[in-house]
Amino acid sequence: SSIVFESTRDGKSSIYTINPDGSDLSKITDTTFHYGQPAWSTDGKHLVYYGSNHPMQLFINSWKGGEQKQLSTPGFDAYEPVWSSQNVIAFDSRSIEQTPNDIAVINADGTGFTKLTTDEKYDCSSPQWSPDGNKIHFQRSVAIRKPWKEITKEEMKKKKQSTEIMIMNADGSDIHNLISNLEGEVAPFWSHDGKFIYYLTKQDTAHILYRMPMGKNKSEPMLTLFGVIYSVSISPNGKYIA
Repeated sequence: SSIVFESTRDGKSSIYTINPDGSDLSKITDTTFHYGQPAWSTDGKHLVYYGSNHPMQLFINSWKGGEQKQLSTPGFDAYEPVWSSQNVIAFDSRSIEQTPNDIAVINADGTGFTKLTTDEKYDCSSPQWSPDGNKIHFQRSVAIRKPWKEITKEEMKKKKQSTEIMIMNADGSDIHNLISNLEGEVAPFWSHDGKFIYYLTKQDTAHILYRMPMGKNKSEPMLTLFGVIYSVSISPNGKYIA
């Protein structure tokens, strides 16, 4: 019944909610930091997002605001948070302003900060929980051990060409590859029933949307799209694509 988003409408990047009909615009965050990348808890009562500069930290809040609490990840930047049905938050974690990224988790009460990926050869990002909270899929590519501002175009191209979609259990065990050779991909996402993973790949000027059934290593092409594609979402009944 409500949409959460980030906006710079008041200068700093802040978190807002709004009704689907455009009414009741509410600012959730204060003006202390820049805030971004909000995500709902699965019960729709709370939000998680990142704030500050460096280190970037995670905050949770009531969907109405006024209850902001920091989740401490000392010595690490934390961003791209996602909230599981088991009340655990997965996110990107890295040494401050450095690479590579790892996937980490923390309980919604601020306990249990744990890095799930630790292989320094790879950069891991964009975690997404399965609907039951038992698995996480994420993107992995070859790590470039430089501050982001110093990575060259050629190095970034090599990084993109090495991108894979990986999956692991919620405790970080059984990490394995699902899909390789994904240059130009848009972040993959689960179907609402957890039976499929959708993802986009770029071929020449077209983007092709694929669907992979869980338990099978074969993807099905669903739709070809042209132009610049930023993100894709599937309706809960699986019939519509936005």
